[in-house]
Amino acid sequence: MSESLVNVILPLPLDRAYTYRVPPELDVQVGSRVSVPFSGRILGGVVVEEGVPRPESGKLADVRKVLDEGAPALTGELLDLSRWVSEYYACSWGEAARAALPPEGSTRTQLFATLVDDADASGLRGIRQQAVIAYLTTHGSTPVADVVSATGAGHATVRGLEEKGFLRVTEEESLPDEVSAGSGTIGVDRFHPTQRSAAEALAAALADKKYRSFLLHGVTGSGKTEVYIDALQRTIDQGRSGVVLVPEIALTPQTVRRFRRHFGAAVAVLHSRLSAGARFDTWRRIRRGDYRVVIGPRSAVFAPVKDLGLIVVDEEHESSYKQFEPAPRYNARDVAVVRASMNDAVCVLGSATPSLESFQNAKAGKYTLLSMPDRVPLQGGGSAKLPRVQIIDLLAARSPDRPDSVLSVPLQNAITRRLEKGEQIILLQNRRGFSPVLSCDTCGKSPECPDCSVSLTWHKPRNQLRCHYCGRSFRTPSECRECGTGHLEPVGAGTQRVEDDLGDLFPEARVLRMDLDTTGRKDAHDDILNAFGEGNADILVGTQMVAKGLDFERVTLVGVVDADAGLLFPDFRADERTFQLLTQVAGRAGRSDLAGEVIFQTRNPRHPVILHAKRHDYLAFASETLATREFLKYPPFVRAIRVEFRGPDEPGVRLLAERFANMFGRVPSPLELIGPAPAFVARVRKSWRYLALLKAPRSLSGARTRQVIEHVVASLGRVQKGYRINIDVDPMGML
Repeated sequence: MSESLVNVILPLPLDRAYTYRVPPELDVQVGSRVSVPFSGRILGGVVVEEGVPRPESGKLADVRKVLDEGAPALTGELLDLSRWVSEYYACSWGEAARAALPPEGSTRTQLFATLVDDADASGLRGIRQQAVIAYLTTHGSTPVADVVSATGAGHATVRGLEEKGFLRVTEEESLPDEVSAGSGTIGVDRFHPTQRSAAEALAAALADKKYRSFLLHGVTGSGKTEVYIDALQRTIDQGRSGVVLVPEIALTPQTVRRFRRHFGAAVAVLHSRLSAGARFDTWRRIRRGDYRVVIGPRSAVFAPVKDLGLIVVDEEHESSYKQFEPAPRYNARDVAVVRASMNDAVCVLGSATPSLESFQNAKAGKYTLLSMPDRVPLQGGGSAKLPRVQIIDLLAARSPDRPDSVLSVPLQNAITRRLEKGEQIILLQNRRGFSPVLSCDTCGKSPECPDCSVSLTWHKPRNQLRCHYCGRSFRTPSECRECGTGHLEPVGAGTQRVEDDLGDLFPEARVLRMDLDTTGRKDAHDDILNAFGEGNADILVGTQMVAKGLDFERVTLVGVVDADAGLLFPDFRADERTFQLLTQVAGRAGRSDLAGEVIFQTRNPRHPVILHAKRHDYLAFASETLATREFLKYPPFVRAIRVEFRGPDEPGVRLLAERFANMFGRVPSPLELIGPAPAFVARVRKSWRYLALLKAPRSLSGARTRQVIEHVVASLGRVQKGYRINIDVDPMGML
């Protein structure tokens, strides 16, 4: 019998497959996960080819174990998609495939109770025992947990009935919820005109069962979600499946509730806050075809759905769709477009503030632009209006009675009016902690993280200094450690300081804070949003979490504490991100029949970004910014590749970056190199960082671009241990 050989890719930065022998007792298929020996270790890999010829030299090792039960972990479609990811984002196929693999976990089981057919329960006297028998008589075989919950009996009662022969308790695999067939399309006759036009365009594309990509540009409150639901129902009616991507786990509960109200248990949720067992269980059921709709953040773009017909990327402009570490450094929005094209599916990118890349693609005809410039009409008739925005110059509007307050007099007055009316308020401050910096009142120095080149943020409740890059925390010193005499005073404001100010100014107001510090535990996002939505708080203070996708009818005031903070970063996307954040958070106000009001506090009231956001004028902002990007040759008019050099000491990193630049200059190519230079945050987690930016013409293929970069890196020879060169295609920033 001839030996069976397979090629296996490994989750390492090695862009090749390795050949292994398959023992006869193992059933290995393309897409199966296997454990194999590699360089003295046992690693998990994926089979990508069967029946391969024996290499001319070298001894072959055996596949140790097949890790999948039944069907392979990766379908042929997902293997093809991961191969594209590896080629475009300049990483190994094994690293790319890792993103599409199921989460670690195992099949969950639970105990079921079943009545014994010939058991005579007439002599039982215990009330709980009788209740259990009656329940099982009515409901048949039932999970023990449900029996206990419904009857009030304890597990000991169930065990006692089992010992007496009245019922059997067996361990069985958890079964999926019964899948609802949905409640039909919403009906375009119920849409307002621009909604109807968008829904009809998507319906026509879905009926064709051919690839199309759409950019759905709808202002906040224009009813984009209802258009998504209509398209999903049409997809399900065709016997196909849909994936909905959301940018934040914080948005998942609200989104899931809206979709489940329509599709019932046909909706699966995939995100990292689920337990490992729950994630694996959900992944396995999706692959089996139990669910027709999958909702989740960026990793859900790799969900193993059957017969994919529609992918929706909500808030497509969000940077959280980009994977930063580890490789593959993919953007789920762009992977969604490619996956749709591979499946003759429809892709919908939705946003009130589209990324300039997507908007330019629509202008160029690559995507079809669908515009929804109006808010959904009010239930009682009349048109809903975008909120009025007021710009407050912080330098001129400080309170004379409380000059240290982060809330200007106009914002304080507006909060007072809304509280008196029993309405709700959202305040955005896109920095957590109490103060971004503590500064010595004698020497002016600020405590810095010993492992990162950033100032430590003061968290007042625990009197800690924390690094928001590496996570280390320190006790706040009583005096400056630089000069030994001065006192440390807070400079600037974070969410905790805003919360503190509100407590002093409005002691009767109920305040909730939503940032990374308050949402660490499981379900914390949902608990905070539920409490606010149910009217158990008057004011919600938070970072950018509060700017996205929230829909509360009684929110009539939105305040941005520091509207120009994002403009200060040395990054070509700073203007775009600031405009998007301001416009998105402004859209949280006035979403019902209560008129909305927005206040931007800023030290730069005439900045064009602030003025465009005040007018809710995306088209003017996009036109102006695209013209600047085109003149300066920045994305979307070129392809950008960020090259990061990392290592344990600054001279070594600088030398590595300079060697790269010198070698790049010797390679003829149409790529342009800017830098290298020290990163804005030069040291993170004890690693020094230098950055360079490569600009590639759009006419240059991704394969050729990668070839040039790999040639330069290979020419450097073996990089010294502890040093790395990271390639990030289409970076979201240069910090």
